[in-house]
Amino acid sequence: MTEYAAIVLAGGMSRRFGDEKAIAKWNDKLFISYSLEAVNHVEQTIIVTRDDLLSKVPQLANVQLITDAEAYKGKGPLAGIYSGMTRAEAEWYVVLPCDTPWINKTIMKQLQAYCDGQFEAIVSKVNGCMQPLIGIYHRRLKEKIKEKLEKNELRMKQLLSECIVKEVHFSEEKLFANINTKEEYENLLRMDHQ
Repeated sequence: MTEYAAIVLAGGMSRRFGDEKAIAKWNDKLFISYSLEAVNHVEQTIIVTRDDLLSKVPQLANVQLITDAEAYKGKGPLAGIYSGMTRAEAEWYVVLPCDTPWINKTIMKQLQAYCDGQFEAIVSKVNGCMQPLIGIYHRRLKEKIKEKLEKNELRMKQLLSECIVKEVHFSEEKLFANINTKEEYENLLRMDHQ
């Protein structure tokens, strides 16, 4: 068992974005590349995506590409986290989405500094707003997540309300911003030309 495994969530439907966010480009790099760079210090990385994206997401050395466990397909981030946990044996699971191009290794290491066994989840909180998809989850939560999936209780905040959580406060919102719409993406591209 490794100490850490990273789970990059890239299986969302991207309805508001209108295209596949994981493979959208910024500065000649795929969005998912920024997430992978933020966790490249972690022993093992898993990308959880949809069946129809398997051939579109680049296959990289030391990165395992999987889909949600069959029983939980389409059940959102909890399904992705659980699926990643079933594919890698680790003490802690470093979780982040594929659509946060400013996320970086420094942030992830700051979260990792609190992985001492006292907490079940370490999550980022930016200006009072919890960011549960940029966090670290202990292996003890695997069965609790499975129970939530079985009961169709899919909200991350509901899971966290039943856990011992360490909130790590950050003030720079931009680093945690995710790109959800074409308009946000176009604004991001425009920033490059200013």
